[in-house]
Amino acid sequence: MSSHETEFDAVVVSRQPAADSIDVFELARVDGTTLPSWQAGAHLDLVLPSGDERQYSLLPPATAPVLSSSTDASTWRIAVLREPSGRGGSLWLHDSLTAGGTVRVRGPRNHFEFAPFPGSPVLLLAAGVGITPIVSMARVAAAAGIRYAVHYCGRSRSALALVDEIGAATLHLSDEGTRLDVAALIGSLDPMTTIYACGPTRFIEAVEASAGGHPLHIEHFEAKPLAAPVFEGDFEVNLALSGKTLTVPPHRSIL
Repeated sequence: MSSHETEFDAVVVSRQPAADSIDVFELARVDGTTLPSWQAGAHLDLVLPSGDERQYSLLPPATAPVLSSSTDASTWRIAVLREPSGRGGSLWLHDSLTAGGTVRVRGPRNHFEFAPFPGSPVLLLAAGVGITPIVSMARVAAAAGIRYAVHYCGRSRSALALVDEIGAATLHLSDEGTRLDVAALIGSLDPMTTIYACGPTRFIEAVEASAGGHPLHIEHFEAKPLAAPVFEGDFEVNLALSGKTLTVPPHRSIL
C-alpha cells in the first residue's frame, strides 16, 4: 500500500441516479475523518462482502468549479453502472448498498494520470460510464487553460451520465444517428494532441486503431477471466470411452 493509499470502512452518505442503470454513490469515512488527496484519473477499490474487489474512478465534488488537490475532502464520489451480465459487483452495489450502508474501501490509486505535454491540446473521449474519470480531467484542463475537447458517446441521452458536470462537450448518440466517427475525428486533430479515452473494450479498440502517432492514454473495464481451479492433492479422471480411471498429481494438467 502506497503512502497516499489507505483502507477504511466507508458509509454511503447519498446515492443518486445519474442515467439509465448508473447511480452516483457519495462515500465518507465511518469515523468522519478527512480523506486522502487524489488527482484526475484516480480510482478506488471497493471490497465486497464476498471478498472480491471492484475498481471505480473518482468523481470531483459536483459543486466544485475545479478539481482540488487539498486533503480536506470529506467525501468521495463514484459512478456505478448496473451490469446484469457482470460478475456481481455492480449488482450488489445497486441492489444492496443504500444510503447509510457501509463498504470497505481501499485507495486512491492512479494508473490513468492526467499529465499532457505542456502546450499540447487534449482530446477527451468517453463512452458510457467511462465518462467518470473524464469529468475530472475536463475540470483540470479548464482550470489550467489547456485547450481541450470532450466527446461523449452513448446509446441515448438517457444513457449519458454527468453531462451537466462536464462543461462543454459534443454528444454522440446512437439513437439520434450521431455516432462518433473515431477515425475522422482523430484524423482532424493537431498532430501534437494528447488523447485520453475511457470506455468499453470495443470503444477503446477503435480509438487505438485510429490513434496513429498521437500520445494515447486509455482505461477500460472488463471482467477478469475466472482462474482455473487448483487442487491440493491427487485427483481422478474417468475416461468414458475406454472405461479407464487416471490419477493426476497436483499442479498437473489432465491434457
